[in-house]
This record gives sequence, structure tokens and C-alpha cells, in this order.
Amino acid sequence: MIGPLVHSSLLRRGAAVVAVGADGEDVTGTGLHAAAAGLAARLRAAGAGPGAAVAIALPQTVGQVAALVAVLYTGADFVFVDPDQPPARNADFMAAVRPACVLGGAAGRAAEVFAGCEAEHLPVEAPLPGAVPDAEPSFTPSGYFVQTSGTTGRPKVLRVDGRALENRLRWGQGVYPLGLDDVVLSTSRPGFDFYVWELLAPLVFGAKLVLTSRLEAASAKDLLDRCVAEKATAVHFFPRMLDEFSVLAAASPGGLALRWVFSGGAALPVDTLATARSALPGAVVLNQYGPAECCVDVTFLDCRTWNGGNGTSRTGTVPIGRPIDGTSVRVVDAMLRPVPPGTTGEILIGGIAAETTRVVSGQDASRPAFIALEEGGTTRTVYRTGDYGHVDEAGLLHYSGRQDTQFKINGARVDLSEVAAAVRGIDGVGDCHVYPAESGTGEVALGVVIESAELTKSECRRRLAGALPLFMVPTRIDVVERLPRTPKLEIDVAGLREMFPARGIDRARGGVPATAAPRRDGADAARTRPGSARIRPASLAEQRLIGMRQAEGRPPHQTVANHLRIRGELDLPRLEHAFRELVARHPMLRTTYAFHGDRLMAVEHERPAPDAVEIRSTTGVRDEEVLRAFVQEEFEREILRFCDPDRHSTVRAVVYRHAPDLFSLLLVLDHIAVDERSKAMLQSELAVLYRGDGAGLPTAVPYDPARLAQEFPPAREIPELVACASPAPPRILPSPDPVADPAAFTADTVRFDFGPDAPERVGRVCGRLKCTRFEFLIATFFRALKHYAGQDDVALLVPVDSRNTVEDFEAVGFFQNLMPLRSRIPADADLATVIADSKHGVRAALAYRDFPIDRVIAQFRDDSVTQARRNPIWQMLFTYSSDGVDANWRLEGLDVQDVPMWRGEVGLELHIELSDTPAGLTGSLDFARGALDNAAATRIGALWTRAVHWALEEAEALTPVR
Repeated sequence: MIGPLVHSSLLRRGAAVVAVGADGEDVTGTGLHAAAAGLAARLRAAGAGPGAAVAIALPQTVGQVAALVAVLYTGADFVFVDPDQPPARNADFMAAVRPACVLGGAAGRAAEVFAGCEAEHLPVEAPLPGAVPDAEPSFTPSGYFVQTSGTTGRPKVLRVDGRALENRLRWGQGVYPLGLDDVVLSTSRPGFDFYVWELLAPLVFGAKLVLTSRLEAASAKDLLDRCVAEKATAVHFFPRMLDEFSVLAAASPGGLALRWVFSGGAALPVDTLATARSALPGAVVLNQYGPAECCVDVTFLDCRTWNGGNGTSRTGTVPIGRPIDGTSVRVVDAMLRPVPPGTTGEILIGGIAAETTRVVSGQDASRPAFIALEEGGTTRTVYRTGDYGHVDEAGLLHYSGRQDTQFKINGARVDLSEVAAAVRGIDGVGDCHVYPAESGTGEVALGVVIESAELTKSECRRRLAGALPLFMVPTRIDVVERLPRTPKLEIDVAGLREMFPARGIDRARGGVPATAAPRRDGADAARTRPGSARIRPASLAEQRLIGMRQAEGRPPHQTVANHLRIRGELDLPRLEHAFRELVARHPMLRTTYAFHGDRLMAVEHERPAPDAVEIRSTTGVRDEEVLRAFVQEEFEREILRFCDPDRHSTVRAVVYRHAPDLFSLLLVLDHIAVDERSKAMLQSELAVLYRGDGAGLPTAVPYDPARLAQEFPPAREIPELVACASPAPPRILPSPDPVADPAAFTADTVRFDFGPDAPERVGRVCGRLKCTRFEFLIATFFRALKHYAGQDDVALLVPVDSRNTVEDFEAVGFFQNLMPLRSRIPADADLATVIADSKHGVRAALAYRDFPIDRVIAQFRDDSVTQARRNPIWQMLFTYSSDGVDANWRLEGLDVQDVPMWRGEVGLELHIELSDTPAGLTGSLDFARGALDNAAATRIGALWTRAVHWALEEAEALTPVR
């Protein structure tokens, strides 16, 4: 109902001046309504109305205001276009919006902007017409389109819904009401989303609107003079301008009538607020925060309610407050789980704006900004801001900054990726590094180092000015023939700092990552610092795991962890030395990964990372359950290190000293570095190194992908794979979406025991049935699964070792593949049929054990069954262990006990783990809570126990055991 509200307000104010343009021309309520009504009739005739969009490309005059009101009367969406922006950028904006009509001047820059736009052009003439045609305003609330900097290298175009805009206007009027005596001085540019409020709030609620020019809005002195001349009562500033304005106001003789002062577009420093309070004692300062995606503002703080003391601002900036009406705000961790007060996390926004805003173009497909998340027991859409903050004990939200490449310059969002894309798009540019640095005013300024052998600084600046808005063109430009590179093929920022020490190039502030260096002289690898790293192509197994980590909604790391409780006189320096020697022996424990173009490369670092081993002291707690919970919490923090692309090792060992004779060792290994056999080798070597006998260890065999199979025929040419995977098996478990519902993969566990005599009995009957223990046990699980699902066709994955040479068996690395197993025999088949089916399936699968499982899944995808998420084969993993690796940790003279750890989440819907050792036959089911509940998992475990005992009894009856 924005149109009817403006209509009523203008008619009620009659002959009073309601708007003053930047050129000084004014218009009354009656005159503005008459001009807008006439223009609205022309717009309707041209096809404007609800569901359509109208572009407004006019300077900040009363003509622009009349155009806006006319669009509101039609119920169409409005689009402010800044004619001062580069034509190519505006052309892309219009191509995304596809307006029905364009309102602009009869000639000049605006006409040039829309030269390629097919929409009908309607000129807005001055002076405004005075006839009043019969026209009723539309009751459909107008939304608007806005363009902001995006992470894809191109601007992002958004449509903000009219319902969200109405909510924002009504909330604002309740908190800082505007009346007939108020004057709103607009200081924003048309492309900035706060400009929408600056124009609409006075038009709707009866205040006088005063527009300023671009040059006027950039001068604190001009704004102060205009505020005094117009008797402005409400004005918006970016923090830097507020600081300058306040200093001038404090030195001026008076005459200001300000009641409301808004700060937004960047963090408000505490010192700036103090200056403003002192200089503007009659004004209320409101600190507001909100991304363009969520309709102007989503939180606010009335600064009268905040004293700034008691250490409540650890960031040195003013809190951004609490949510506005119809909006929710939460702070979450990397897995989108709420964090406690005081803990920094990502800010998520919910409510009407997040639920109704639409991304028209420029969305980063690798990281959707709008996601579905449970909120108050209901799944709703929320917006991932990419901003970080925390909530203090008083419930106030604080802004901490960003952990990506976005910054604010004069209140406008700038993504370094977009600037970098524009630089790389210049002919003759090989690559670049765009970085933020401090300007002379303390604000963010942009700089760029360009790799080019033929371009000059001035030529680069000239071309960028034609491709980017002026505020996005770097002010500091340097050109080099060749950029320095790190072993990971990224731009060496430290090297750039050495080359340009006065530039303030600071990687910690978010310099944009560069593209990988092009190959030179046909080489697959590059080395920029002799001896610092060796670069090789990643193996298929490594590519597979990295690819799985990049799957949307899944964690970017997969770790293998042990918590070892150590009792006795532990020699900490000797243990630390042993760990560092262990990492130094095996390149896979010092390997990280980077893309070289579209090719994944492994970077083997020369030395262990400094933080590969760490020793910490804790309080003298000895209670086992307390210690177990403590180490579990520490593990949740430690795995975040494995998300860091700059780490130099795939192992992390942390020793906690609880008492002189009591220690906890948390050992975390990246799964890409080790499989079960590798872990056993490391376990044995650590014991030798701690004992001081490392000189007797043989030279470590390096992991060499060249020894592994690399070429494979199409999966559909392998009969065993066709028989196993086609057609896709029926789905047994629900398959929740990890993006829409991240909590669905929260882990839970059910454990069970097959009985003390089970290992011995299984060994005896397997000899008589002529099958392996694995074949016997997988057969019994298939039987249990069929009874649980009520179907005869079931499938799952099992890990298989892909080592093929003697060297492979002596190397530490990831040699594991997954192979699908499938059974279609009746659930109640006799034992001979069950065992024969298992033997056939397992032994046939060995024929394709090297075939990459991701290719199997992709080549046998059946969208009618998998519903575009995953093949049913990819739901369950069956892991069998017969060597009890975790029970074999040894350190000389010490009592070492492995303490079971629980998983925070699982990667698949169900992970079946079976431990078959002389000490016992035990199983566990680790399951996703979104796929199973505890009762269902317990039932599967009971059915399996029953199936094992049924098979044992049947076998013992058929073949008497002596």
C-alpha cells in the first residue's frame, strides 16, 4: 500500500512544498501528485503495473521524485539507475531487470545508458505538467531492484519485495517518527539502498524531502550549510562523514535543527559516536546495519541506550543493536549452529526480507546466500551475510568484520573479486592482486598490482574507469612484468610487500585470491622458493576426497582422530621430537592441495608446520568423564584448523598435561593423508621414535600416484559394475538435504556386542563354509537390512585397499577406494544361498576395486530415483576391521589407553563399523539423525545380532563342530 499512502500524503499537504531538488527547484504536494498521476497514465499505457519494472535514470531533482511516485501509483517495481555509472555496468543491470519502461531525460547521458535497452523510453520533461487526470493508485506494494557488488566477478542484481519495504517503513516510523515539521536531507546516491528510505519515508509520512548533488553529498561543509539552510531534522551519514560533519558542527555558530542522525554503511567507531554526541546534543544518533539483500536495515541501536563502557565494545565500534520488526538475527558457527553469547560467528538474517528477496543475477552458485534453515521449529529462508559478529551479555549484536573479500568504501559494498575480474578482463593483463589498504582518512582504499609486459599504469586506470564505478577503481596501481608466486601457485603476498613496502599490502585484510599461474615450458609444476615445496599432480584418490569436500552442505574437512589417555612419567620434549620426526619422515603428513587452473595439485612442504605439535597445561582435573568431555570439545575446535588452506601439514597433535602423571593426547589426522594401514604404520613408528630408536627405521617409502591406476574404461563397459549398479536400487533410508537442513547430519550412535564366544564361533564356521569372515558378516548384515527394509534388493559401500605394489604397502598415504556391494536374493533364503551370494558379490567386486566410486555414481545416476542428490548406493558405508588398530597404541614405560570419541556429524546416512578381534566381535551404527532415529538404529542392530546367531546356528547344525 505504499502508493496509496503517498497519494494520501501528497493530497493532504496540498500547496505545501514537499520536495526540493539538488538544483534548488521545489514542488508542492498538489503539483507532485499532478505530475505523477499524468506520468502514471503514460506508464500504464506502456505496460507498467504489478509484476513489471520501471527504470528511473534521472538526476536528483523533483523530476526524479515525480517519476518514483508515478511508478508507485502503477504498482510496478522501481529501479534507480545512476547515469554516472559506466554504461556497460548499467547495460548489464538493465539486461538482468528487463524493465517495461525507462524514465529518463530527453537526451544526454541517460539516453546513452539505455541505447541498447528494448524497453519503451518515456522522457520526463521540466517543468512538471500540472493537469490532474483521474487515476487511482495501485494497492500492490511496489518492490525495487538494486545492484550491488558480487563475489562472482560480476555485480549482483536483487529484487527486494514490496512487503519487506512496507515493513521497513512502518518499523522506522514507529522508532523515529517523521511529521509535517520534519525535513529529511538525502545524502545518498540513487544506487545505494538507503536512498530508497530517504525518498519514501518523507513522501509517505509527510516530511519535506531535500535532495543533494553528488558533489554536495561528498563535502561535510556543504552538507552542514544545507542542513542549516533547509532546517533539516533528519540526515544519514557514513561514519567517516559523520565524524567530519560533527567536527565542523562543533566549531559552527549554531543553527542546526537535527533530531535524528543515522549512521550506516560501515562500522561506527566509538570515538566518532562520542564526537557526534558532543557536537549534536539535540540529536539522537541511531546506528543501523543491514545488507542490500535484506531491505536497507535489519538491526538498529538507539545510541542513547548504550553507554559504551564496561568493556562492552571489544571491537572499538558501536554495537549494531537488535533486530527490527519482522526480522530475526542469529550468530552461527561454520556448520550453521548457534554460538553462545560472546562467541564470534557468521551473522544470519531471517524474516520477511530474507524470505521475499530474489537474486536475479550474479549469485555465486558455489555458496548460495539464501538457504533454508530451521527457525522456531519451522524451516524458513535465511540470508548468509558473510559478516561476522557476536552478541554481548546485554543481547546487543556487535559487528566484527568479514572473512572474505568484501569491504565498504563510502558506504558502498565492494567485492575485490569483481574488481579483480575487471582487471583481468583487460587485454594484455596476465593476472593481478587487488588489496584493501588504509587511505589517508583512515577509510579503506583499493590498490592493485597488475601483471603485464605491455601496459602502463595510466592505461590500466583509463580502461578500468570505463568498466567500473569510480569508487571501485583502485587508487593505487602498480604494474610488474611477472607476479611472485608461492609453492601453492598463489600470488606471493609477502613477496609483494617486499616489492612495494609503502603500499600497505596486507593479506590479513582480505586480498583477493589470484588465479593459478599458467604453465610454463610445458611443466606441470612450478617452484618459486627453492626447497620449500614439491608440487605434483594429485592422485585419483586425492581428487575424490577433495571433490567430496567441495559438495554443497558438507564439511570441508574429513578427519581421523584419537584421544589417548596417558598415565605415567611422560617425557614431553621427547614426545614432541618424536612427532616432528614422524611428520618429517612422511611427505603425506606435510601435503596440502591447490588448483592449477582446473587441475588439482598436491603441494608437499619441505618441513612440518610449526603448530603440528603443541603442548598445553590444564587444571588438575582427573575425573575421566570430565576429561573426556574436555578433549571432545577441543577436538571440535581443532578440526576447524583443517579448513585453513594455508596449513602446511595434515596432522595435528596436542598434548594436555592435567597432572604430573596424567596426560591426554589428541591426535587429529586429515583422512586424505592416511588410511587404516597407514595409521597402523604411524602408530608403530611413533613408538620406535619415542623410544629413541628412530635411526633403525628404514627409509620411508613416499606416496607416488604414478604407481596407481589412472585410466579406466567407462563404467558401463564393466559387467560386474553394470550388474551391481543398474538399475539403481530402491532407497532404504530418507536422504535429507544437507544444505536445507544441516542439522540432519548430526551424528548419533548405537553400539552392540555379538557375544563373548562370537569371534571363535565365526572362525570355525567360516572354515567349513569356505568363506572369509568378512563375507560371512556382510552376508548377515544384508539379511538384517532386508528384514528392516521389507525388501530383497539392498546395496551399500565398503572400503577397499587399492595398493597394488610392494612399495605401496610400505607407504603412508590414502589408497582407499569404495566399492558397491548389492544383494537381491530373498531375505529368508537358506544359509548356503546367503553365503554363496555374498562370496559372489565380494569377489566380483574385487575385479573393479580400483574403479573410482565417484565415476560409478555419476555414470549410473538415475534422476527418477536419486532426485538429483545422490544415488541410493551412496547412503550406507560398511567398515570392517580385524586388527584393532586403536587398541595398539604404545609408548615405552607408559599406560596408554584409547578413549572412544564421538562424531559431531556423519557424511552418509548410515556408517556401519564392525570390529572383529580376538577380544570380541562388536558393532556400532553411526547414523544421521535426519535419516534414522535411535529406535530404528537399535532395531537394525538387534536384527543383525539375530542374523549372526541364526547363521552360526545353521552352520553348526549343517556341519557338526568337533
